[in-house]
Amino acid sequence: MPRTLALALAAAVLAAAAAVPARPAAPACPRPPKAIARPNMLGPFPTPRGYFYTSAKKVKGVVVVSGYSNTPLATMRWTWFNVIAGSERWKVDYGPAQGNSALLLFHGFDDATKGQVALTAVCKSRTTAVLHIRFG
Repeated sequence: MPRTLALALAAAVLAAAAAVPARPAAPACPRPPKAIARPNMLGPFPTPRGYFYTSAKKVKGVVVVSGYSNTPLATMRWTWFNVIAGSERWKVDYGPAQGNSALLLFHGFDDATKGQVALTAVCKSRTTAVLHIRFG
């Protein structure tokens, strides 16, 4: 009898363990938007290698450029920081980072040109970056 009880208990434990759902797989990256040529309105503003431009417009004096990179968010944040700071025309600072987004704030050494790079992780291996620049 004790052996039968032990076998029944072991079977119940195994059945309960099998009922725990498996961790869902990370979502697949959606197809990226169509890339365009580097917008002239960016002027001398630097962008990292592997950044694909997808749109550019000017809204009330602010240049807004969107694009993406096939790079994880943390790496892309560091890359944008270094590209902007390394250009020797801009001062850059890490803005807030939460969950799947991060912000970099910058201004030109003339203090008249200001902007931000808003980064958002689309999936594990792709990050979008939207630049807002007000040239002085």
